[in-house]
Amino acid sequence: MREGESYLAYEGDEIRGAAVWLAPGSDWRFGEDSSFTEHFSEEMQQWYKHHFIPKYEDLYISAGTESARLRKDAWKLQFLGVLPDHRGKGVWKLLLESVQRKADSEHRKVLAEVSSPTYVQKYYSLGYTYRSVKNFSSPRHAGFPIWLLVREPDSGKPRHS
Repeated sequence: MREGESYLAYEGDEIRGAAVWLAPGSDWRFGEDSSFTEHFSEEMQQWYKHHFIPKYEDLYISAGTESARLRKDAWKLQFLGVLPDHRGKGVWKLLLESVQRKADSEHRKVLAEVSSPTYVQKYYSLGYTYRSVKNFSSPRHAGFPIWLLVREPDSGKPRHS
């Protein structure tokens, strides 16, 4: 990882989940990183460059802020996954709370890009708020939404669900 942190959740010596975060001050501009797309087909490279990247930037712009600044000023969740047999057991929340506490102590926001309506509701329950949603489409596959959710630094006051 270039500029971030990775967390693993274990039960005994077995991994149950993982989270990967970009730290404040960093912004992986994956659209500008040729090593990320070099193995894509030509069609996929064109889709990525002409559809995904502009739509992704618009996700942040439509949130009412300059996209790179919002991403650089916050902790940004890049990946969070829990093994299917261990979902619903608190692993997901534990992996989020590790960085949320750090963000609170630094008075920084936490960003999450979410593609499942079920998980949007879970993030809401942890104090994240909706900022934007964009639908991404592809000529060969069904489209998918991405919601941009933001959690403000916790002031120590109780949250209301």
